[in-house]
Amino acid sequence: MKIQVPATTANLGAGIDSCGLALSLYMSIEVGAETVEWLVQHNLQKSIPTDYTNILVQTIRQTAPDVLPHLLIVRSEIPTERGLGSSAAAVVAGVELANR
Repeated sequence: MKIQVPATTANLGAGIDSCGLALSLYMSIEVGAETVEWLVQHNLQKSIPTDYTNILVQTIRQTAPDVLPHLLIVRSEIPTERGLGSSAAAVVAGVELANR
């Protein structure tokens, strides 16, 4: 299974957080094999967790607590800490993966 989520930008003028744009930058997540513990492989900065503390895994676990651990392969064009919604993309991806 593989999903793709776009980057976003918000705070557009008077729209504050109610107005935003999807951008042509994407985060793709592929679900790999079932594992003993959650494992996240990614191309992001080294400070992003690769275990159950990753925001993607936390979202999956909160949305569907009975989901068994898997390898998650994350490829992201969305820069972190730049206001383009990398965390929001991870949360949306986690909810979608949990629902599938």
